[in-house]
Amino acid sequence: MTGLVVRKISLLGIALLVLLPTMLLAETKKQQSSALILQADFSGLVMAGVAYTVDSELDIYNLRPLIPLYDIKAASDSLAYNAQTWPAGTVFVSVVDPGVGTQRKSVVLKTKNGLYFVSPDNGSLSGPANEYGISAVREIDESVNRRANTDWSHTFHGRDVYSYTGARLAAGVISFEEVGPLLPARVIQLDALTGSYDEGLFSAYVSGGTGRLGNIELSITRKLFESSRPAFGDIFEVVIRNKGAVVWQDSLPYVRSFGEVTLGNNLLFINSSGQLSIAVNQGNFADKYGIGSGKDWTIELRNASQNKPAAKTTFNFESIDALISSRGVEIPVTYVHPILKSNDTDTRYPLVVMAHGHGGTRHEAGGFTRVAQGLAQRGIASIRMDFPGCGDSTESFANNNLTNMLMDVRAARDFALKQAHTDSTRIGLFGFSMGGRLALLSSAENYQVIATWAPAGSNGANSLITSLGGPESYQALKSQAMREGFAPFVTAWGQHQKLGPQWFTDMEESTPLDSIKSFQGPVLVLHGDSDSVVTSDVTGAVVSAASSSREVVHHVIAGAGHGLGLFNDKPDISRDAVNTTVLFLSDRL
Repeated sequence: MTGLVVRKISLLGIALLVLLPTMLLAETKKQQSSALILQADFSGLVMAGVAYTVDSELDIYNLRPLIPLYDIKAASDSLAYNAQTWPAGTVFVSVVDPGVGTQRKSVVLKTKNGLYFVSPDNGSLSGPANEYGISAVREIDESVNRRANTDWSHTFHGRDVYSYTGARLAAGVISFEEVGPLLPARVIQLDALTGSYDEGLFSAYVSGGTGRLGNIELSITRKLFESSRPAFGDIFEVVIRNKGAVVWQDSLPYVRSFGEVTLGNNLLFINSSGQLSIAVNQGNFADKYGIGSGKDWTIELRNASQNKPAAKTTFNFESIDALISSRGVEIPVTYVHPILKSNDTDTRYPLVVMAHGHGGTRHEAGGFTRVAQGLAQRGIASIRMDFPGCGDSTESFANNNLTNMLMDVRAARDFALKQAHTDSTRIGLFGFSMGGRLALLSSAENYQVIATWAPAGSNGANSLITSLGGPESYQALKSQAMREGFAPFVTAWGQHQKLGPQWFTDMEESTPLDSIKSFQGPVLVLHGDSDSVVTSDVTGAVVSAASSSREVVHHVIAGAGHGLGLFNDKPDISRDAVNTTVLFLSDRL
């Protein structure tokens, strides 16, 4: 019995002795093997297949989403970003190679933290080289490190050279020294896109991030940005240009993260790479506004919260209701002006004339009141009026037409300009819906700035036909007005109106888009993305028509309908509309 046991032990020992070298070899190989990371501007699956032919046990990760086609800068940024958490020995293969088959070198970069990057030396390696430092660079010796029988192929080095070499390096089949001859410790650098900060203004480039998520990254580092001492909640005025032409302009809050703004709204934040970035909460900013990246895409930012002159927020104000003469009748107006110190005889304050919408009032559910008060606190006077048949007007709505409304706008402006301390060289015009149409039509009348909310700005009456029930209903109403002096109409909000014949004639003959084309001052076009009355194609046409303006700010409020939160108790939306308008006008007058 004892001998049998001994024999069994002996057989087991022999088996272990036989298997031990194999086990040790496997363990040694496992310890030497490193992860292999693949990135490309195509799927890369064929490269993974090549790597598995080298070692079927390799841990291979194929980066997603894909790098945009031929975008070497995106490849460089991706390598620098994605390598930050991987351990020494990890091998990255990057194939974004528009110059494949040319004289550019095929290399392996070893960084000072022990990572390996296999790539064409075409700028793709500048990101990791700058981020982690260069330990050494070797040129791939294709007589050794190339798939067999591929010498005939000159257009797919990612398959034939890079993934093959990377897999051999990751699997421990070759050492770094066996990659090929040592080169000088440098790689081709991409043109540096840097930012600057001077006297409150950041000047930089859109440097990247315009891919799947569309969060655009700016060439402003966290260190540079924080040197200006920003505070969370500060509002930044942002202008993005492509080859000098303004593409997008708006005001953005600086916040910690996406959840601090309403769904669909824009934000300014520091991304996980430590770069200042702009995004839409759960949206694609680059796609939404047509933003690209590179040296042709410049950006300027100014902290409006820091740079607002203190004097613009310290005025007390007075609000005066009055009746003034226009067209031989009296029209109700509200004039709001800053109160100056009794010994201040030199100050002159700008003026904003405000025009309400079709069937609205000079208060517009408190929205116009809040704009007027916000302006007054910043040292700007305003005047707003009730059009015929609206608010406190005693006229019939049958007199409500563009001809009469334009005359009332002029009368209110002339009245305000006669008041003490008003500066006749700084006048702005602000209109909501139909009032926005009036603002566009009045753009040639000595106004320096124009702001609009959901401007009903199409030429002619075509865009208004739907709100009047369609073509047949429109023609019936027009015929009745011509025949009987007015046509009764009930709006979608339950308002009973009398549309006079002049209303139809004026609408059909008016061309607000043509009027705004020659206006050179700043223009604000603000509207909601859920507006079914003045749709985005109408407001978009206004933005396009303002082609001579030196500055067009197109501000879209997510989730806002035509009333901009004023008539359905959505304070976040109405606050956005009011604050954006006050800031726009006060900064430009």
